[in-house]
Amino acid sequence: MLISVCLSIALALPSPGALGGSGPTPWAAEAGDHNEALLANITALGRPGNSIPGEVVAFGENSFLVASAGGGDGERGVIGAATFHRGRVLVFGHSSFFGGWGAGADGEAFLLNSIRWAAGKEQPRVAFLAGGHDLAARLKVHFAETGHYQRCADLPLRGSGTDVVVWVGGAPDEEQIGRLSAFVKGGGGVLLGVCPWGNQQIWDGQGRGKNIRTDLSQNQLIGEMGLVLGDATVGDAAYNLASNRALPHAGQAMDAAVAYITGSEGEQEIAPGSAASQVAGLLRALPASDDRFLPRIQSALEASSFAERVPGPGHKTRKSDVAGHLGMLLATEAWRDTPASRVPAAPGADFFPGAIPSGALRITRSLDVTPEEARQGGWISTGLYAGPGEVIRISATGGAAGWKLRIGAHKDKLWHKDSWSRWPEITLERQLVMDPGGSFEVASPFGGLIYFVPPRNAVGAAGANGASFMVAGAVEAPLFRLGDPASAKNWKQRRAAPAPWAELVCDGMILTIPSGAIRELDDPVALMEYWQRAADCYPELRGEPQPARAERMVEDIQISAGWMHSGYPVMTHGAERADHSAAVDLDTLTTAGNWGYFHEFGHNAQKREWTFSGTGEVTNNLFSLYLGEQMAGIEPWNNPWLAGQKDKPAEYFAKGSKFSDWKRSPGLALMMYATIQRDFGWEPFQTAFKAYLEAPAAESPKTDAQKQDRWMTRMSQALERDLGPYFEYWGVPITEAARGEVAHFEPWMPEEYGKP
Repeated sequence: MLISVCLSIALALPSPGALGGSGPTPWAAEAGDHNEALLANITALGRPGNSIPGEVVAFGENSFLVASAGGGDGERGVIGAATFHRGRVLVFGHSSFFGGWGAGADGEAFLLNSIRWAAGKEQPRVAFLAGGHDLAARLKVHFAETGHYQRCADLPLRGSGTDVVVWVGGAPDEEQIGRLSAFVKGGGGVLLGVCPWGNQQIWDGQGRGKNIRTDLSQNQLIGEMGLVLGDATVGDAAYNLASNRALPHAGQAMDAAVAYITGSEGEQEIAPGSAASQVAGLLRALPASDDRFLPRIQSALEASSFAERVPGPGHKTRKSDVAGHLGMLLATEAWRDTPASRVPAAPGADFFPGAIPSGALRITRSLDVTPEEARQGGWISTGLYAGPGEVIRISATGGAAGWKLRIGAHKDKLWHKDSWSRWPEITLERQLVMDPGGSFEVASPFGGLIYFVPPRNAVGAAGANGASFMVAGAVEAPLFRLGDPASAKNWKQRRAAPAPWAELVCDGMILTIPSGAIRELDDPVALMEYWQRAADCYPELRGEPQPARAERMVEDIQISAGWMHSGYPVMTHGAERADHSAAVDLDTLTTAGNWGYFHEFGHNAQKREWTFSGTGEVTNNLFSLYLGEQMAGIEPWNNPWLAGQKDKPAEYFAKGSKFSDWKRSPGLALMMYATIQRDFGWEPFQTAFKAYLEAPAAESPKTDAQKQDRWMTRMSQALERDLGPYFEYWGVPITEAARGEVAHFEPWMPEEYGKP
C-alpha cells in the first residue's frame, strides 16, 4: 500500500486499472530512416565547448535518440527526436548546441540537417524564440527567417510560412505551450535546447530546486511527444551516434522493467540494471499528466514486496533490483510534494538514519538566531530532531523571509551507486513560507536533525538580521557547544537525549555523529578544544583569518564517493558502528592524528591559484602533513603516509623525470613539496600562500602553465633561493620568463640531489 498511497497522493495518478495498453510496444519503428536523414554525412559529434548538457530521454512509440554518451547502465541520451502527428521535434540537452558547436564542421552540418529534417524540406523558413541571434547569423546563407521573438505568443505560427521554430530558452505558459503543440501537430517543426539540471538550481517559492517534471516548460511540450529532458548530467566529450549503434529507448526499458518486477517469463534484451536506470531517468522527468507509464509501473510495484527490498540491517538494495530501485525512486518523488500531514515514515528509516526510542517526548522549543550566526551562513544547529513521518511546526517572531528549514545532515545522493546501504536520498530543505496562521509545517519520511539556513543575502552582510523561531513536535538531540558554560554543565544530562544523532560544536568545526558514540563521552571540552585547534590550522598555514563559517563533518554508512569526501559537509563513513566514532577518540587523535580527516578538510582549504593539473590530491596534503605535526606531534618528513613514497623519487629520476608520470602519482608529487618543507620548514609556504592572497585578483594565474610558473616564483621569493633547477630536476615545466624572474637568487637543490 505504501507505493499506491504515496503516488496517488503526490502524482494524482489514475487508478492502476486505467493503464491504456500494458503490453510491449514496437518502439520507434521508423527511427532508422529519420536518423539516416539527420546524420547524413556526419561522422562524429561531441560536447559543445565546455558545457555540461543534460539528459534527453526517448520513451514514446515515435521518439528516438540521435546521440548518447557513455555506455552500460550509465549511457545517457543527449540529442533526441520524435515525430508527432504531422510534425517533428528535435531536442538538445543544452542551449549551447545552438551557440557554435566547437567540434569541427560536423556540428554545424548536423544543425543544418536537423532544421531541414524538422521542416521536411530543403529550404525552410525559420523563426527564433527567446534567442538564437548568433545561430541565425550563421544560418542566414542557408535559410530564410521569419524573425526573432521573446514571447511564444508573438510567434507567427499560422499563415506566415514559418516551417521551423528554434526555441533557445524562456518559459512559455500553458497557453503558449498549447500553441507550439498545435504548430507541430499541423506539420511544423521545433528544435529546442535547454539545460534541465541547470533549471533545477533555481529555487521555487517553497525553497526547493525547480522540479523538471512539473516546472520545466519544455517538458510540458515534448512529454506528449515521447521525449523528456532528465536530471542527469552528460559530461562526456564524444557521443555515440544512432548511425553506428543502437541507442537506449526508455519505452523498451519500461517493458523490460515491468517484466523483471512481475516475474514475466522470457529473456529480456536489456539487463536489469540498465532497464532500471533508464526507467529511473524517465520517471524523474515525466510530467505528472502522463496517464500511461506512471500507472503502469505503479501497478507492477504494487504487486511486489517493495518494503522488504529497501536497505536494512545486513541487506543492501542493488541498482539491478528493479522493484527496489524504482520503488524507492517513485516513493522519494511522491513524498517530495506530499503535504506534511500525509507524509509517512519510510520503510527502513528506523535502520537509517535511525529510530527514536518509544516514549521519547516531543517538545516545543524557542530558538534565537543571532545576526552573527546569520552572517556566517551554513546550517545552524538546533539540537532538535524530527521523527520519521512526523510533522514539525515552525513559527517565527518578526518574520522569516528568506530563511529555510533543513531536516537531515546526510545530504549525499546515492542514485548513481551500484548498490545502496541506505535510501539514496534522505534529506530535505524547504523555504519557510508561513500559512495565514503564521506557521509552517514540514515532515520528512526519514527524519533527521533540524537546522535553520539563513537567507543568501544575509551571508557576510553587515546588516544581517537575526531571527526567533518556535519549533514544535521535535525530539531533543545531544548537543554540546564549546565555550557555553551551560552546555558543559548540563552535558551528562544532554548526552542522554533520545535522538539517534548528536552534534558537537565549536567555532571552527561541527561534528555530526551517532548518539551512541557520545553516550559515554565525559570530557567534550577537551575534545572540541582539539577540533578547534585543528580547524585553526588550515587558515594558519594559508596565512589568513579563520573563516566565519565553521566546517562540518558528518558520519554516514554510505556516501556518494570514496571513503570520505570534501565539501560542506565533509562526508565520511563511520556510522556503521553506532557506538563508536574515530572523531571522538581523543587519545588516538592526539597521538596519531587522522590523515583522512586532515586530507578532506585540506581539499576545502586548497586554492586553485596554487593547484595545477596533477596536484589536486597533493596540495591538500600539505595540510595533512601540517596537522599531523601540529595535532599529533608527527614530524612531516616522518609522517607514516610518506614512508611508502620516499623510494619513488629515485626511480622517477632514473626514468627521466617525465612530468606525465609525476602528475599521475600524488605520493611522488607530494615528495617534491615535502622535501622543501623538510629543509626549510613551513614558513616559506605560509609566506607564499600569503603572497597569493595579497595579489590583485587580475593577476591570478589561470592556466596550468601560469600556475606552475607562479608557484615556482612565489616559493623562490619566499625562500630567497632559485628553485628553477629544482623544478627542472623534477620535470615540472617552467617558462624561461619565470626562470628569469628568480635568476638573481642562489640556486638550490637538496643535498642528496647534488649541486644544481
